[in-house]
Amino acid sequence: MVNAWHASCEGCRRELGGRGTWLAGVWLLWAASGLLPAARPEERSLRASYDVTPRALGRIPAGTVIDDGPPQGWSHLVIKSRSVAKEGDASEVPKLARDLAGLLFTAIVADVRPIQRDGKPAGYRLARLAVGLGTEIAGRDTIITADTQEELGADFGFIKAAILEKSEERLKAMQLIARSNTMAVCDIPAIMLVENAHAEIVLRYALLVDARSGRLDTLVWALPAAKPGQDRTPSDSLSTVEWLAPSMLEECVLHVDKREFVLGIPSERAFAIMHPPRGERSLDFAELLPQRELREAACSRSFTLETAAALERALHRALRTSHIRP
Repeated sequence: MVNAWHASCEGCRRELGGRGTWLAGVWLLWAASGLLPAARPEERSLRASYDVTPRALGRIPAGTVIDDGPPQGWSHLVIKSRSVAKEGDASEVPKLARDLAGLLFTAIVADVRPIQRDGKPAGYRLARLAVGLGTEIAGRDTIITADTQEELGADFGFIKAAILEKSEERLKAMQLIARSNTMAVCDIPAIMLVENAHAEIVLRYALLVDARSGRLDTLVWALPAAKPGQDRTPSDSLSTVEWLAPSMLEECVLHVDKREFVLGIPSERAFAIMHPPRGERSLDFAELLPQRELREAACSRSFTLETAAALERALHRALRTSHIRP
């Protein structure tokens, strides 16, 4: 807090010269005396409960073994996805390229923890969320990085190591864009088949924790990549909302475009997912979120404290509705 006040005063002095010191002092005096508008109680509550500053997703530690359920140290496996290239022009491109498309799996894990107050159980919260890349090592699916793959026993050659490094670069674009103790919304860029063409999209994941039981539900839907200076609308949605099964294991079928190969080498658009992960239940946006403003929040490129809170309330309410729950 002291540094923040100091930075504000320094800005005043730079902008206003000698008057800056006097004005900054008056401003601080007003703030201390309560003459400046104070944040509303509900706004203070939202700031304490929600974080809407985009940040990179956490990483699963290298060496973590992920089988068919939550790995050690984590309460939930959200999804483990391994790709297979077999649609579109798959039969017309080099077999090596098709095989390498399935070299790595992607995993998202979460850690839901109990809350203790005065030594008594007080519900559950979403403590951590992380993503990682892995491959099979000695018969076990293991998270690796470019720096650890050799010592962990993957022994990738030049081509596989280059694919791993490129894939790690894509991880950096995966962002957590809104979160609270019982919700996380993250955006994962991807290439998807849209109207017979490979297009840049975003898979938006919404993870919701039931504070009473600790149950974790995951929703996912596809949105077009945001254009600079423009926001999305509900009509831009590229899919229904998929309600994923717990510990989902996905075979992600890829569509191949031979036009994206040069001398047998694929471009970043050569492979595209066919659709978002298929869940236990597919929901129309209007069924899940009847109010248009909530659908707009679900599709927007960023959140405010108010829209994040409104969306979480609406999604929790919808998931509690018996005719929707799988």
